[in-house]
Parts: sequence; C-alpha cells; structure tokens
Amino acid sequence: MRTKRTFQPAGNEALEDRSVPSAGGGLSSVLTRVSVQDAKIVAQAFKTFDSIYKQDVASILLAPGTVDPSANRANFDAAVGAALNNLNATIDSAISNLSTSATLGAQIENELLGPDSATLQSKLASIPTPKVASFGYLRQFDAVSDRVITGYKLTISGQVASAPVPTPPSSQVSGTVVKIDLRAIHQAFQSFSHIYNTDVNMILLPRGTKVVSNNRAVFDSAIASALNALNGQIASALQNSLPPSLASSFAATVQNDLLTGSQTDGLSLQSRLANLATPTSVNGTTPWLFRLGSTMNINFAEREMQTQFGAAVTAYNAGL
Repeated sequence: MRTKRTFQPAGNEALEDRSVPSAGGGLSSVLTRVSVQDAKIVAQAFKTFDSIYKQDVASILLAPGTVDPSANRANFDAAVGAALNNLNATIDSAISNLSTSATLGAQIENELLGPDSATLQSKLASIPTPKVASFGYLRQFDAVSDRVITGYKLTISGQVASAPVPTPPSSQVSGTVVKIDLRAIHQAFQSFSHIYNTDVNMILLPRGTKVVSNNRAVFDSAIASALNALNGQIASALQNSLPPSLASSFAATVQNDLLTGSQTDGLSLQSRLANLATPTSVNGTTPWLFRLGSTMNINFAEREMQTQFGAAVTAYNAGL
C-alpha cells in the first residue's frame, strides 16, 4: 500500500498523489497475476530510462563548459531517442507473455516514439532548452521532464497491469476482480492527474506568460484529449475483466461522468474543469486556487466513479 501524502499546492508543484484503494486480504492474489508482475518490470524500465535521461542532461545538454545549451540540443534529443527505443524494446520483451502482447506492444510504441505531438518523445523534445548551463536551469528542466515521464510511466504501467483477466460471463463478478478494477480506475485517474498538471505548467501557466487567458483554449483542448484517453483506458480495463453486458453499461457511465456532450447539466469532469476560473497570473493566489479546484474536482470524480462501479457490480451479481 502506498504512503498517503497531503496536498500542499505551491508554485509549480504537481497535483498530489492519492492513496491506492485497499485490496484487503485478496491483495496477494492480485499481485501474483502475470500482468501485474509485468507492470512492475515496466515501472522499473521507466526508472532506468529516467536515470539515463538525467545523465544525458548533465553530460550532453548541459555538459561542463557549455555556454549555449541550444547548440547541444540536437545531440541530446538523439541520445534520448535511442534511450526511448531501448525502453520500448524492454517493455515489448516484458509483455511478450501476455495474450494481447502484439496489440498492446504496438499501442505502447505509439505512445512512446515518433513525431506525433502526443508521444513521450515529442513531449520531451518540446521542453524548452535551458538558456544557460546553471544549476537553477538544470533543476527546472529536470522538474518538468520528471512530471512528463511519470505521467507516461503511470499510463503504460496501468495498461499492462489491466491486461485481460478472463471472467466467465455467466458467473458473478468476484471480489478479486472488483479490487483489480478499482486499482485500474485509480491508476488511470492518477495518470490523468499527472498529465493535467503537466499541461497546466507547460500550456496554461508556462514561465514568462503575461496573459494567461490567451492560453486557455489550447489548454482546454489538451485536457479534452487527456479525458478522452482516460475514458478509453478505463473502458478498456473493464472490458478485459467484466462480463460484456456489465462492461458495456458501465462504459456508458464512465463516459457520462467524464466527457462534455454526455452530460447536459455541466456535471461531467470536463465541464467542471473547464468552468474553473482562469488564473489572472502565473504566480500568486489565483493559480493556487486553480490547482486546488482542479484537484478537488478530479478526486471527486474518481471517488464517484468507484462508488458507481461498486453499485453496478452489486446490482449485476444480484440479478444472476
């Protein structure tokens, strides 16, 4: 069980981690599942990549004696590309024992590599180059890259951990499956939180912004894409573990809770986040309130979805 930490928003700090729902006495059986073991290997592979990335920052981008880091950026990005290819190969090997390894491997590769703006490679390449090779700029560069890499680690580890768990459609949904799915929902929301916070810092409130409202439309568009990805991740995880009828009906509930267009009364998470007042500056009280309001809405949406999931499973089992 992860250690619970308290949210203390300040400056450009990330949204807080949340405690993982307890799996009780059945946790040992969950952790022995092949896909969960594979997810641990994936998390370790990301840890190795992060270490290599930091070494490349120090030895290539901001190498001792560097006057203009931008002159080193092309070599740095090439080294990061090679490290990402190694990360992808390690993950591909780790998940080779899964029945969905071919499609999942292709999906993960598309999330990690290539010029598309949504890949990890593009997100890292878009981080502004430090102006000078100083400790302060190094800390800032590392902080932004850490948030980006952590978001992808959580997303991809969650995808691997929620690989198919066959459940006979005619049988009741077991407590073990419920615990697995609640964990998958939590991991998906945790990944979204990291992506949301990264977009706050890189799109809505980047350093040097004078008029924050000028960035709001692009920010809201990025959050809409992240919410669609969250919706798809949860639906996919539940489809792999639940009887088809329950998976289908609850997928509609998930979409209704998350996306504008599904809700007509402004209660979707997308609507509630879009309705938060735009900060008037990069620093001060208004961005603090924006981050706090975002955290409260995201946490509420997760708790509400977990409650709805429990009620849906109870109703399904009672109807058998």
